[in-house]
Amino acid sequence: MFLSNASGAAQSNGLSVAFDLPTLVTRDLDHPRSGDAAMLTDNDLQRMYDLSYCLHPDHGIALSITLEAYERVSLIRRIQARRAGYYRRRLAEACLPQYCVYLASDARERDQERPQSCKKPQYEPTSDDSLVRYIKALVWWTMDRNACHVAVALGCFLHGYRSREIASLAPHFFNQHNIRRVKRRLAPQLGARFQSASMFQSDHYRLLTRPPTEHERGLVQHSLAMFVPWGAPHIPSPTLTSLSWKRTLIGRPHNRTGTASMP
Repeated sequence: MFLSNASGAAQSNGLSVAFDLPTLVTRDLDHPRSGDAAMLTDNDLQRMYDLSYCLHPDHGIALSITLEAYERVSLIRRIQARRAGYYRRRLAEACLPQYCVYLASDARERDQERPQSCKKPQYEPTSDDSLVRYIKALVWWTMDRNACHVAVALGCFLHGYRSREIASLAPHFFNQHNIRRVKRRLAPQLGARFQSASMFQSDHYRLLTRPPTEHERGLVQHSLAMFVPWGAPHIPSPTLTSLSWKRTLIGRPHNRTGTASMP
C-alpha cells in the first residue's frame, strides 16, 4: 500500500531535528583541517555524495550537502557518546556519515519547501523528491532506535500493515501495545513534517493509502536500497555512481531532474 498524497510538497514547518552548524561553502578536501571528520576516506565521501544526490538530484546541491555533512561527523560522534537509553542505541561508526547527510539534507529540504527559498542554488522539489524525502524521514528518525520503531516506520507508514500484522512477524520481540505507542509518537511527527500530504484520517492517525504506480514502486525500492544503514553486514551496499564528488567540486554538470537556477 502507499500514501495517497505522499507526493505532495512537504511543508517547512514542523518538528526539526537538525543542528544549526556553520555551513561549509568551500574547502580543499585534499588538505582538510585536523579533527575527527578528517578521518573520512574518499570512499566515504563518495558514498555521502551519492546519498546526497539521491535526496537532491542537483550536483551542486548534492556537493554542498556532502560538505556540510562532513563538518557534522565529529559533532554527532561527541553527542552520541553522551546518549543512553533502552529505546535509543549508539549508531555504528560506519553509519555516522550517513546520519550526517540526513541531518544536513533536512535543513536544505525545509528551505526548498518554503514559499520563498533562501539558499542558493534554488531548487523546486518534484513529487518524486517528496516521496524520497518521506522515506528518508522514516529511516532517519528510527535508525538510532530499536527494531520495533523500524518495523512500525516501514511496515505501518510505508506499506500500510496493521499493528497486529507487525506484531505477528516476531511475537517474541514485538507486541501490539509497544507498536501502538510507537505509532502514536511517529504519526504526529510525520503529520507535522509533511503537512500538505494529508496522510491521516481525522485525529486518529489512520494512514490513507493507495496502490503505488510502477514508477513509484521502483522509486521506493531504489530509495530503500540507498538508505540501508551503512555497515549492515547482511545487505550489500548500493553501487557507487560513476560521477566523482571531486569532479563535481571542480565543475558542475547538468542536473538529473528538477528545476534549478544557478546564482
